[in-house]
Amino acid sequence: MKKYLFTMLLVVSLSMLFACDDDDSNNTNNVNNTNNVNNTNNVNNTNNVNNTNNVNNIRIYSLSPSQGPLSGGTEVTIYGAGFADSATVFFDDEQVGEVTFVSETALNITTPSFQESGPVDVKVVQGSDEAVLSDGFIYNSNSTAIEIEWCTFQAPASTSTLVNQSTEYLYGRVFAQGVTDSNGQGQGISAQVGYGPSDSEPGSVDWSWFDATFNTDVDDGVNDEYMASVTPIIEGEFKLAFRFNGGASWVYCDLDGSDNGYSADNASDLVVEPQSEPMVEWCILQYPATLENTAGQESDPVYGRVFLSTVTDASGQGENISAQAGYGPVGTNPGVDSGWQWQTADFNIDTDNGANDEYSASLTIAQPGQYDYSYRFSYNGGPWLYCDLDGSDNGYSSDFSGSVAVDGTGQATIDYCELHYPASSSVEVGEDSVFFYGWAYVDGVTQGSGQGQGIAGEIGYAPAGSQDPQTDPSAWIWSSTLYNSSIDGEVPGDLANDEYMGSVNISTDGSWLILYRFTADSGSNWTYCDLDGSENGIDVDQSAQLTVYQTEPEFVDWCIFQFPETTTITTDATSEMLFGRVYAMGITEGAGAGTGITAEIGYGNSGSNPQSHPSWTFVPAEYNVSVDGLVPGDLSNDEYMGTITILSPGNYSMVYRFSRDGGNNWTYCDTTGSGDGFDQADMASATVSN
Repeated sequence: MKKYLFTMLLVVSLSMLFACDDDDSNNTNNVNNTNNVNNTNNVNNTNNVNNTNNVNNIRIYSLSPSQGPLSGGTEVTIYGAGFADSATVFFDDEQVGEVTFVSETALNITTPSFQESGPVDVKVVQGSDEAVLSDGFIYNSNSTAIEIEWCTFQAPASTSTLVNQSTEYLYGRVFAQGVTDSNGQGQGISAQVGYGPSDSEPGSVDWSWFDATFNTDVDDGVNDEYMASVTPIIEGEFKLAFRFNGGASWVYCDLDGSDNGYSADNASDLVVEPQSEPMVEWCILQYPATLENTAGQESDPVYGRVFLSTVTDASGQGENISAQAGYGPVGTNPGVDSGWQWQTADFNIDTDNGANDEYSASLTIAQPGQYDYSYRFSYNGGPWLYCDLDGSDNGYSSDFSGSVAVDGTGQATIDYCELHYPASSSVEVGEDSVFFYGWAYVDGVTQGSGQGQGIAGEIGYAPAGSQDPQTDPSAWIWSSTLYNSSIDGEVPGDLANDEYMGSVNISTDGSWLILYRFTADSGSNWTYCDLDGSENGIDVDQSAQLTVYQTEPEFVDWCIFQFPETTTITTDATSEMLFGRVYAMGITEGAGAGTGITAEIGYGNSGSNPQSHPSWTFVPAEYNVSVDGLVPGDLSNDEYMGTITILSPGNYSMVYRFSRDGGNNWTYCDTTGSGDGFDQADMASATVSN
């Protein structure tokens, strides 16, 4: 009974869409828009020369998956509008076999085999009407599909939202041997998240699906994580699932993974409550479906329409309606993702026999790249209703967003960056170092999920003792880095920073300095960043340290500045006793001091780098006692103790450091231990007074 109710409500909601917009079949505005003398785009679509959708009754917006192997057999959904059960589909000139009619907005097909890799045009024909999506599907060079070996609905286990409001982000993970276990997004995999009734299978027509975007590498780089949000259109209780496709059939996954198939008992729960605040009833991103623009310039007008009974169907502009056009990262949801930028839209005309109000706005985008765009409307300060090219009645989906390509030179500047981690590392001559991670923030560009457009990061190195790269650029060697993930800034969940990662390969042993730099204008201007960020300029004393060796040195496995985290000292006295602990496998276990361990306590200017700043002084520490490690009674760690004397008043930082080779190579330790690397923010502190 639930299944029947859900299907009927979906049909009713879709019928409402066509009641408002007539699916353009009776909408004379799209042919001869005599009521909209300023909107010539609906007659001659000069901005969208490859998209015939705007002059036909049927439309194609996107395909998912949009790529697959030459062997064919990929299960694909064609998203659009005006579809009927009489539809036939062509890939270039080859007719696709069976076409399954899902709804007026979706058709299911299985791709035919093809001889050559590359894009093909996708055409839907219904009687004398047709729509073409140029380069709608790409045959990749793989002769066979990628095998999805495992996937899971990662989080959350349950969530809730309101009707016509997007959920929080939902996360899924996938593994494909030789694909997801490489750096970055594994190529050739499509991901979607969906919701539907608990008593139906996720492969049925009762489920609604939304494309998910790559988030980050997880699980030591083995699996790829994807994220998406859904926008339910009716209240009720539903199940959520992820599905992944490598060019063949979809693999469905719930909270306990795909190994035992999908089960409603193991699926994430979605509760959709009724909307309590006033909202507009319907809206649509009317036109155009695509845009081309230059960075920093206004685009051609973008049109959106809205309906609210007794408000928009009055003559002229409906009262208390707010309208905005916005753009954001490709594949993201504007109701959730903080990366979307919004611009006020102005009332244009009454449309659709006076029922709907049409608004227009131009988009000005500072950075070159590819973006999604959409509309949103609110009434009397209430919640926003987001709308795409097929309207709001079936929720927002990036499959139906507008798409804008922006060329030219970036107009933005780097507002902040930092070399985030690690502060030190070592590597053998001629080998790739560990990844060093850098963060960049550009207002209006890096916020939200996905890579901020037009941003590039580089990692640089120079011999220890070199000046900073602005003073002596010839000493520094730079190489490109890769976008890794989006990271929260000052506000949890804002994903304000973009994280990049890069390694270096140095053929000469010795000590080297590591820094980051970022550009937002193709390298015309660079912002340099060290461990304490770019706000106070560049300082080589705040660079990361890389030791390049011929023979691998031996380091301790772990250490910590144990106690106290803060202390006060007078200039005429020594400090209280300061304690540090160390673990070296096979050396420190058991009673007594481990052989070959050297320990020192250091102090220097507050917040400065103990590995490079000249203010630091180190003094020997003595063995105190053996203490337990992870297991009671194992006496795995050796504790050291010592005091310091500081002659000048002021604020200082303190660290312990340990060596296994007589002081040639040191491991530095803060108050949280060296297991997560050394962080200057976690150093102990001393206040010295006269």
